[in-house]
Amino acid sequence: MPTHANAKCEEQRHQERSMDSRLDTFYLKEGRKMRKNFMLVVLAASLLFYSNTFCMENLNLLYPDEYIEFVRDKGKPVSQNVCFNGNEGKAIITLTNGNPEDRSVEKVSSAEIMLNGGIVFYPNEFNQNVNSIQKEVKIVEGENCIDAIIKGKPGSSIRLNALKTHTEYISSL
Repeated sequence: MPTHANAKCEEQRHQERSMDSRLDTFYLKEGRKMRKNFMLVVLAASLLFYSNTFCMENLNLLYPDEYIEFVRDKGKPVSQNVCFNGNEGKAIITLTNGNPEDRSVEKVSSAEIMLNGGIVFYPNEFNQNVNSIQKEVKIVEGENCIDAIIKGKPGSSIRLNALKTHTEYISSL
């Protein structure tokens, strides 16, 4: 026959099991809610990512040419001029000294390169040890002109390439 103390212990164990059962039910329900909320967040983020995209590409401003080559002719150095159309913004001009495909072509030891009347590359930036130089420049809307005065040995050359990063926002909504 159970004693009063045993009955009290039995009742306490029953309450603990009941409490454990309620906690298990609570965590099970909350876990389902959390999983459901997590899946909704993942779904929303996926839709946002796939429906709105930024497209970045480098545009060659000298298209269809990959680069412009300026060669030092015989006689007194003269200004050589090339113009191209562009949209307002920043661009990167890369100058390659000499001809990377033909090492027999001399590098330029001095030159002055201007864009729209402003000096971009100064004569003191050149020598036989300089392979390439990059500068950020501002392109204006419409016509942009590069002027080059190549000094040094006749036959020496430089190549210029102008790239502009174009960012486009694409939305499928």
